[in-house]
Amino acid sequence: MQAAGGKCITLVVAFYGFPGQPDATAQALGEVRRAAATFGGPYILLGDFNVDQSEQAVVQLLCDGELRSLDEADWTQAGPTNPTRTRRIDFGLAHWSIIASAVMQFERPNLSDHGCVFYETRCLSRADSFSMPKFRVLPATATDDILSNFGRVWDAAHFESSVAAGSLDEAWAFLSDVAERTLGATSLFDASGARRSDHWLPCARHESHHRVGPQGHESQSLRSSRKLLGQLHQLRQQPHCQKLWRAVGRRAGLLRAIFPDLPVIHAANLEGATQVISHLHAELQQQETEARVHRWRRRVEEDPSRALAWVKRKADHQLAMEQSPQAPAGVPSSVHPASIVEEHGKVWLQHWKPESPVNFDAVQRILDRVPGGPQSDIVLQVEAEALMRATKAMRGKAMGPDRWSAELLLRLPVQWWEAAATLWNAVLSTQYVPRLWRRALIALVPKRLDEYRPIALCPVIWRAGAHCISRNLLPWMDTWLGHHTLGGAPCRGPGDAHARLFHAWQSGCKVFCQQDLTRFFDSLDVKAVGMVLRHLGAPVGLAELLASFYQDASRLFLHEGRSSSAWGSPARGLAQGCPLSSPMAAVAVGHIWAMWVQSFAKGRTDCLIFIDDRVLWPSCTCVDPLGAMDVALRASDSFDQAFGFQCRASKCAVVCPPDVGTFDQWASARSYPRVTTLKVLGITLDMQEGALGLLKFSPRLLLHRLRFLKLLGGEVPQLRRVVLQLVHSAMFWAGGVACPDRDCLRDVWHSTCAVLQKHATFESPKVLLCASFGWMLDPEWAADWASLRAAWRFKARPPAWLDTAGLDVACGDWRRFLPGAAAVVQRLGWQVHGNGATLARVDDSGALRQCHLGWESFDVVKRWLVDRYKWRGVHACGRIRNCRHRDDATLARGLSLGAPLRSARFALEGHRLAVAAEPTREVRLAALGSGGSIWYHCKRLEMSSPDTTACVCGLVQPSRAHLTWCCTSTTELRQGLAPPSTRAGERLFAAEIPEYPAAPAASDFENTLQSIVAHLRNFATVGERLLVATDGSAKFDIGGCAVIFESGDGTFVFGDACEDQSAFRCELLTLTTLFEAISRAQLAPGCQVGILVDCSSALQAVAQPGACSMPLLAHKAARLLRDVRASGLDLRLSWTPAHGRRPTWTAPWGLTAARCRHLNDRADAAANSIREQRAHGSCRVSWHAELHRAAIWERGAILASAGASNVLAQHLRTRRPARIIQDDP
Repeated sequence: MQAAGGKCITLVVAFYGFPGQPDATAQALGEVRRAAATFGGPYILLGDFNVDQSEQAVVQLLCDGELRSLDEADWTQAGPTNPTRTRRIDFGLAHWSIIASAVMQFERPNLSDHGCVFYETRCLSRADSFSMPKFRVLPATATDDILSNFGRVWDAAHFESSVAAGSLDEAWAFLSDVAERTLGATSLFDASGARRSDHWLPCARHESHHRVGPQGHESQSLRSSRKLLGQLHQLRQQPHCQKLWRAVGRRAGLLRAIFPDLPVIHAANLEGATQVISHLHAELQQQETEARVHRWRRRVEEDPSRALAWVKRKADHQLAMEQSPQAPAGVPSSVHPASIVEEHGKVWLQHWKPESPVNFDAVQRILDRVPGGPQSDIVLQVEAEALMRATKAMRGKAMGPDRWSAELLLRLPVQWWEAAATLWNAVLSTQYVPRLWRRALIALVPKRLDEYRPIALCPVIWRAGAHCISRNLLPWMDTWLGHHTLGGAPCRGPGDAHARLFHAWQSGCKVFCQQDLTRFFDSLDVKAVGMVLRHLGAPVGLAELLASFYQDASRLFLHEGRSSSAWGSPARGLAQGCPLSSPMAAVAVGHIWAMWVQSFAKGRTDCLIFIDDRVLWPSCTCVDPLGAMDVALRASDSFDQAFGFQCRASKCAVVCPPDVGTFDQWASARSYPRVTTLKVLGITLDMQEGALGLLKFSPRLLLHRLRFLKLLGGEVPQLRRVVLQLVHSAMFWAGGVACPDRDCLRDVWHSTCAVLQKHATFESPKVLLCASFGWMLDPEWAADWASLRAAWRFKARPPAWLDTAGLDVACGDWRRFLPGAAAVVQRLGWQVHGNGATLARVDDSGALRQCHLGWESFDVVKRWLVDRYKWRGVHACGRIRNCRHRDDATLARGLSLGAPLRSARFALEGHRLAVAAEPTREVRLAALGSGGSIWYHCKRLEMSSPDTTACVCGLVQPSRAHLTWCCTSTTELRQGLAPPSTRAGERLFAAEIPEYPAAPAASDFENTLQSIVAHLRNFATVGERLLVATDGSAKFDIGGCAVIFESGDGTFVFGDACEDQSAFRCELLTLTTLFEAISRAQLAPGCQVGILVDCSSALQAVAQPGACSMPLLAHKAARLLRDVRASGLDLRLSWTPAHGRRPTWTAPWGLTAARCRHLNDRADAAANSIREQRAHGSCRVSWHAELHRAAIWERGAILASAGASNVLAQHLRTRRPARIIQDDP
C-alpha cells in the first residue's frame, strides 16, 4: 500500500462472524483484532461479519479508536448486503491510519447472494497532517565543555543593553541562542534543526517508512533466511528450475556474507542445506524475540516512567476489553489524530472567540458588594536560585513550544540562570511578556466520548518563573482566603473539602446542591480576572502581567504527534497548565462567588467551592431550608450570568435522603437530577447512612496493573515503588475519609504476592514478607497508616481554613472530620485524648502510652502500628496456631514445640538484615519462611516422588525445620545457635522480645526553666553579647538536652518523658526551652544574645515550621523567637560545626572559631552526660540489647536454614545428575 513516505506492507485479514451469535462474534472479532495488532503494522479486516456496524460487537471496537470503518469515506454507498438486503453485514474495518478514498457496491449473483463491496485506499494515512519541526540537537553534557562553550559565546554587555532598552524579546532570543551554543549547537546557522528562539510554523508531516514485513518487525537477515527457506522448499518441488536455482544462489550468497559457515547449496545436499537454513532461521527468530524483550526491559529499567506508563496503558486496555459493550450516545466524529486536531481545534478556538459574554458592569456591582482587601505591599521578584529550584521540580514534565526541557536548561551554568532571573525581573517591572513566552501547545487529552480537555504546555522558563511568583503570593492570598474556597492553594486540598462536607452531614445537614461549571478555565475572561485581583488588593503589576501574557497569545493544538496547521489566537480563557494564572484565578473568582452567595445567605446556608465544583447546603439551624437554598442558588445564577459561566444541568444534582421530598419540585424546575448520594471530588457520601466511599474506584483496574507488573518483573525495590505509585496511591489518596473495603485489600494483597513470586514462594507468611520487604506492601497496614497519617496531619498542621470557620468547626475533634481515621483508632483499641491532641494506648504492663500529635514525630505512631501488625501477624500465622507436627518417627521431622504465649512479641529484625546483607535466593527464601524442604527442591530439580525421597541423614520427607534444627548432617551450621523454644522460633525464626518500653521519667523541667531565666537576668547586659550553646543528644531512644552559657559557668540539662526521644527533637526542644526562658526573663531592649547550634535541621525547622516533622513544636519555637525579637532584643542564631568538622569554618559576629567550638563541645558533653544519667537503669537500654541479641539469633537461624537447604540440594543433585537444574545466581 502506498504511504506518504513510500510503500508499506499491510496485513489483510478475512473474517467470518457467527450467524445469529453476536456475543460469539464479538469475542472472535476481539481476538482477531488483538492478533492483528501484534503484526506491528497497519491491517484491514474484511468479510461477512454477520452483524452490522451499529451492533455492540463492532461499535465497541470503533469507539476504542484503534479501528475505523472503511465506509466512512461515503456512507451513501454503504447499502445493505445480506441476502434479503435488510442489513449491511459485509464491510471492512481498518487500522486507524488507513482511510478509504472511495466506497462502491455492486451485485454479482454468479459469485454470491450477498452484495459485493469495493473499497479504494490510494494511500495510507492523511496527506495533510502537520507537526512541529525538528530542533537542534544539543549533545554537550560534560561540565567543563559547557562552561567553556558559555564563556566563548556569552556577551553580558549585549544582554544588559537589550534589557535596559526594554527589548525583552531580543533579550530572550539571545539567552536561548546562547543556551543552544553552550549545549553543543555548532553555530547560529546550524542546519540540524530549527532554533528554539525561532517563531516557527507547523510543517507538513512526512510519514516515516514502515519497516515491517509480512511477519511483523524483523531484521534483514531474518527476512532473508525466511525467503531462502521458502525457496529451498519450492526447489525441492521444482529441482530443474534454473531460475529458482539462481535465486537461491543469490540469496545464499547474501546470507553467507553474514554467516560464513553456511554450506554451498547444490542438488546433492539440498535436504541437508534445507535443515541448516531451517535451524538458522529458528535460531535467528528466537534471538530477535529475546533481544526485543531484553531491549524493552532495559529501557524500562533505565527509565522508571516507562514502566509506569506501560503498566497503566496495558491495564486500562485490558479493563476496557472486559467491560460489557454499551451503546454509546454516538460514535466519535473523528478518529485520526490529524482529524481530531483539526475538528476539536476549531471547537476550542470558537469557544475562545473575542465575543465575550462577560457583563463587566455586573461584575463591578458584585465586587462592590463583596469585601475587598488592602493593597498588598509584596514586591514581585524572581531569584536565580528559586528559578533553578522550580525548574528542577519540572524534570520529566512535557516541554513547551520552544522545546526547552527542564533537563536541558539545568545543564546550563549559574551565570545563565542569573541572566534569566534578570530578564524575569525586567518582565515584572515592565509588565511585558516576551512573545515566545506567550506561545503554548494545547495537548488534547481525551476526557470522554468525543470530548477533549485542552491542557496548555507553556514554555518551561515561563512556568518556572510563574511558580516562583505564585509562591510569593501565598501571604497575600492568606489575607482573604476562607473556609468556603478550597483548591488551588497549599493546605486547601480535596481532603479539606471532604472534611467540611462530612462535618456538615454529621452536624445534621442532609440536603446538598452540587454544581459543576462547564469549561470553567476556558470561560474566564482576563479582564474580569484582573478586576477581581485588583479588588482583592493584589500586588502591583500582577494583573498587568497576566494581561500581557494573554495579549496576542498563540496556541497550537497537538494530539499524538499531529499538530494543527497554523497557530491560533484565543481571545479569552486561561491556560490550564500555567502555574500562575489558572490556580490563582480559580481561587480568586471562587472566593468572590462564595462571598457573593454568602452575602445573601445571612447565615441560613453554607457553601464550598473547589476550583469549578460547588456545593451548597442549608445550615442545621435554618427554619426554611428550601427558601434559603433558592435564594443562594439565585445569587449564584446572577454571578454566573455576570462572569459568563454555565452549569450543565446533567452534571448538577440535588442530594437528599429518599424520604425527603421537599426539594423534588425545586430540583425538577432546574432540571437537576435528584439523588441520594453526594458524589464530589473523588468520594461518595450517602445521605441516609453517612457511608463514605471512593468515586470511580475500580478494583479490577488495580488487579490488572499488578498482573502486568508481574509480567514486567524487576527487583523488589523497583516493584515496591511501582506498587505504591500505581496501586496504593489509587486506594489511599483519601486516607482518613474513605478507603476500599477489606475484600478489596485482600485481593490486592494476593495479587501483590503474585508480583513477588520471583522473590518468594506462595507459602511465605505475610508477616515475614512485610518484615523483609517493607510494611507498605501490605494494603491493610497501608490503609491504617494512611488514615492515622491524615489524623496526625489534621492536628499537627491544622487546615488554614479553620481560622475563618465557626468555633464549633475550628475547635472540633479531628474524629468529626475524618471518620476513617476514627474507625482505625477504634479497631486498634487505642484512645484519643485532649480533643484529639493526643493518641494513646495501654501497653502490656497497663501503663498509658501517649503520642502528642504535632509535638512528636509521626514515627512514634508508625512504630506502634508496626509492632501491632507484627504481633498480630505472627500469632495469626497458620503454622504457629496449629501444631502440624508429624507423628511418624521415620520421617525427617522438626522439633515438637508449643505455640508462643498470646502476649509474646517478636523482633523480626534479623530477617530484614539477612535479606539486605545476603541477597541470595536461599537466604531470601529462608528469611521468608519458605523453600528449603524436600518438596521445594524436588519441584525445582524436576524430581518425582518427594514423599519417598530421603534426607542426607537417611530419613524421608525432610522438612525445613528438620534440616535447620534436627538433621545430623547440618549440625555444624547451627553450631553456637540456641535452639528455639516455641513454634515461632522454629518455623518463622522469630525471636521473642519484650514490648518497646516507655521513656525515662522527665526531669524537673519548670525548675530548670526558672534557673535559665535567673541566669539570663544576671548575665545579660546591654552592649555585650551573651554567648550560649545548645545541644541535644540521643542514644537507645533516650534523649538529653543541654543549654550552656559561656559566662557564669551556666550549665543546664534536662529531658522529658515523651515517646519521641530522637536527637532532632531534643535539639528543637532545647532551642524552644531557651527561647521561652529568654521570653520570660524580659531582658532590656538592646541586650544581645548569640546562640550557637550544631544542628542545621533544627535551625531550618525554626525558619520553616510547616515543613518540620513536628510542626507544633517548631511553630512554638518560631513564635517565641519572633516575639523576643519584636521586644527589641538582639537575638541571633548561628550554625556551628561539631566534633572538629569543617576546619575552615568562619565564626560569626567577629568571634574566633576556637571559642565557638569550645563552647559547642561543652554543650555536646553536657547533653551526653544527662543522656547517660537518664539511660542508667532505663528499660529502653536493656530493650535495645534484647533487640540486638534477637536480631543476631534470627539472622543466624536464617543463614543456617539457607545453608541446610543448600546441603539438601547438593545431595539431591548427586543422586540425580541427569536432572540437574542450576540454581539461580
